[in-house]
Amino acid sequence: MSQRETLPIDKWPRVTQVLSETGICDFSKIPNAEFYLERGAEVHLICESMDRGEPDWWSDGELAGYAAAWAKFKEESGFVPTLIEYPVYNEKRMYKGTLDRTGKLGKDGPLVLLDIKSGIVGDWVALPTAAYAACLEDAASIRRFGLQLKGDGSYVAAPEFKNFTQDSNYFFALLAAVHARGLYGKTIVEAA
Repeated sequence: MSQRETLPIDKWPRVTQVLSETGICDFSKIPNAEFYLERGAEVHLICESMDRGEPDWWSDGELAGYAAAWAKFKEESGFVPTLIEYPVYNEKRMYKGTLDRTGKLGKDGPLVLLDIKSGIVGDWVALPTAAYAACLEDAASIRRFGLQLKGDGSYVAAPEFKNFTQDSNYFFALLAAVHARGLYGKTIVEAA
């Protein structure tokens, strides 16, 4: 039995870890990156509370505009969430993560997977949406989008990420690099 076959689930890399360790989403050069990452986490909590019907605790806060943007998106698009901040696993490829949302656009609309951002939606967001979709049934048929919520109460839906095969293959290549690094280590060469 190889090392890879015995890798316990608690050692599987998370989707965001794969993207970070391979430099795809590198926040190290962004001034005040911690602030923006924390804001993103708080916006996710607000949206989750709204979707779960929890009592309003956000309307009077400085992030109320993001809540208004989420409500506006849902109203205008007809989006009805089905999976909310949902943990997913891919046993074949040995990775895990938490998808933001799946749901329908309208009662009989297509199944979509949304990656919610409180900042811009970069092209790289196609990769985690493909990774999360690959953990679900009929992954290639799931429509994938990034959604930017803004503090002024508006939102921007990024164009649909349409090439699931390409996006998932790129993610799997990055994942393979992370797994290989875990199995074989890395060499650190110090300058003489």
